[in-house]
Formats: sequence, C-alpha cells, structure tokens
Amino acid sequence: MKKIVIGIIGLLVVIVGLFTYSSESIPKSKAEIQQDTISAGDRLAKKMFKAINKQAWDDIHYVQWSFRGKHHFVWDKYKHLVQVSWKEYVVLINPNTSEGVAYEDSKKIEGEEADKLIEKAINAFNNDSFWLNAPAKAFDNGTERSVVDFEGKDALMVKYNSGGSTPGDSYLWILDDKGLPRAWKMWVSIIPVGGIEFSWEEWAEFDGAMLSQLHDGNVFDLRISNIKTGAQLVDLGLEKDLFDELED
Repeated sequence: MKKIVIGIIGLLVVIVGLFTYSSESIPKSKAEIQQDTISAGDRLAKKMFKAINKQAWDDIHYVQWSFRGKHHFVWDKYKHLVQVSWKEYVVLINPNTSEGVAYEDSKKIEGEEADKLIEKAINAFNNDSFWLNAPAKAFDNGTERSVVDFEGKDALMVKYNSGGSTPGDSYLWILDDKGLPRAWKMWVSIIPVGGIEFSWEEWAEFDGAMLSQLHDGNVFDLRISNIKTGAQLVDLGLEKDLFDELED
C-alpha cells in the first residue's frame, strides 16, 4: 500500500483556517460498541468496490492524470512504473524499488540531485495516486475495515495499520445508497486537526472504472484533471518506449 497525504494540506489548514475546525475524535465502530463482527466493514467496503467498479480499475493498464494542475503522471499499473513531471523536471520512477531517472530541461541529472528529485517524485506519486482512487485501496495490506454510525447511517472506516509513509492514518468514507463515496473524513498524523472533510464528486467513467475529479475541502479544493486511460501508451497519445530506460 502506497500513500501519503500532501503536506500542503497541513500548512494551509494551519495558516488559512485551522481555528475554523473543531478537532474530532475518531468514532467507534459498531463492532466496538456492539461486540459485532468486523465483517460488516468488509461487506460495506465490497459494496463501495462495486460502485466504483474496482475490477475495471484493476484491468486498466495505463492511466494519465494531473493533480492540482501541478504534478502530471503517466502510470503503467501492470509494471508499476511512473513518469512524474512538474515545472522543468521529468522523472521516471519505480516506486517498488525507489529507483529512477531524472531530467531537467531534457538534461539527465546525476548523483545527489537526482536522488532528491527521485524521492520527490515518489512522494508526489504516493500522495497524488491516493487522491486519484483511494477507494480502490480499502483492502490493501495492513488495512482494517469497520462500520461506524455517521449521522444515523452506516459509514466505512478504513484504518491503515502498516505500510506507506504514515501508518495509523484513518479515513471515514461517507457513501451514498449505492456505495459510491460522496466524502471522506480524515484522521492523519500530518494534520493536527481530526475529522477534516473533503468531498468526492464529479464522478466519471474511464474504461468502466469510476473516478472522482473534485475534492472540495471548504478551505480549498483539490482537482484531478486530464484523466486518460488505455490498454497501450499510444491510446494516450504517448510513445510506446516511454519506460524503456527503467527496464534496461
């Protein structure tokens, strides 16, 4: 499981609107309250998977997207290879091995500077791919699922007990009647305020998979744009040898 919540959220919350939020405690699951079985959480998570068409997402080979108009990605999901670009930089990474190749204005960068750019690209991918389709990661290794009461309805709590950059983070998924997320509330170590809410809206279908393109956080929005999917890189208008340098 790969994930990280962008540091800019914490900064903006503190600078712009920290005092406008009241920090919430993580709600207890029905299993904790009623000594019920935790399998209710798994059932609700599977309902969410059906709503987003998780199987279609797994079948997608390549996906391209931009996060907040600043980071741009091309992801080979089968081989887990990624091109990350921002400003004058283009970095090819393998997040599984933390290896990569970095370029600045088409000039290859070496040594410590390259290492820093590769690390920055991996962190950007971990965070921005999580915002792209976090619902699909509800059954990742190290996750725990439970059902909690939220405003009189069942909501899905997903806790990441291990893996990623911030183990222990929890997300409460607020679902519609069909199981499609409409918002989440976050309890994450990088943000000092518990229970901050972002919407999941502007859903659209990409090769059968449902992806949300806007997350409204009241203080600021996070937009996912330029989403394209395909079975081949040429389907995205890209050269088929994009990742050859990582595979040599």
